[in-house]
Amino acid sequence: MAYTDEQLIELQKKLDRRESLNKTIRSLFLKKEELEKRLKPLDEARIKEYSDVEKLEKGGIKSFFYSLLGQEAERLKKEKYEALEADEKYQAVYKEYAALCDNLGFYLDDLKELDECEKTLDSLISEKVFLMKKTRHPLTEETERTEKLLIALSDRINTAEQSVYTAKEIKEIITELCSILDEIYYPIADRSMEVKNIDPMIGSYVKRGRSLCKALDEQLKILEKQACDSEAKKQIRELSLFVDGLAPLLPEKKVVTQVHYVYGKISENKRRASAVEFMLIEFYNEKRSEFFDVKKRFIEMVTQAKL
Repeated sequence: MAYTDEQLIELQKKLDRRESLNKTIRSLFLKKEELEKRLKPLDEARIKEYSDVEKLEKGGIKSFFYSLLGQEAERLKKEKYEALEADEKYQAVYKEYAALCDNLGFYLDDLKELDECEKTLDSLISEKVFLMKKTRHPLTEETERTEKLLIALSDRINTAEQSVYTAKEIKEIITELCSILDEIYYPIADRSMEVKNIDPMIGSYVKRGRSLCKALDEQLKILEKQACDSEAKKQIRELSLFVDGLAPLLPEKKVVTQVHYVYGKISENKRRASAVEFMLIEFYNEKRSEFFDVKKRFIEMVTQAKL
């Protein structure tokens, strides 16, 4: 592919805005997740309210009961109003969500176009670097050192990206474990209920809890190998100690004390998992910025080299 230095400069100018575009996209994805969490209960409430209206309109026990009281029309009117109110709340958030998705799509298309620019620029730069090496240009050694640095940074970025995904999975496991403990803890915490009456309902939760703890332990070992950030490693070790304290989770003879112990620790470790995820995301973004800074200087050096 033939190149000119003017082409290299023009393509580089286009790519200068990519990092700010990436920040905007990351921000929009976080907002999208937040809106999706808000939409779920609103959608469930809306479906429930419309289901209540449908049941009254079709007739049934509730409809028959209200008809006996002479309140069928009044009740149906009330249910329709509640359904409409639930739908309006849902639509208000969904409108914001749809607009955000449209904006996100626009920015992703823009990023895709920049990715194509980068491919073209990389190809042209490689061509010029090859010619620099062939003609033994004075900047050849510096060029080779920078290329090795870019490869090393790229490897660290890939490792950091994998660790972020693992951290997300760990947080999801802890959240699920927390919900299981809720199902066990509250009946036990209720002094009016005897443990022997609760035992039959505990079995399936214990089995699932043990499975989750095993998965959590495996993911932590993976994450400990992946993590590059020293503070993140410290938090991961703390999480590992927490998991060691769970094994074996909820043995039948110690169910009360074990549940109380785990329930008291779960919130602390849920926050720790979020902190690990945050630190790894920060590390990933930091390495990406470093990579693009080095690459920008590399491209400038190659572009300005006179053959």
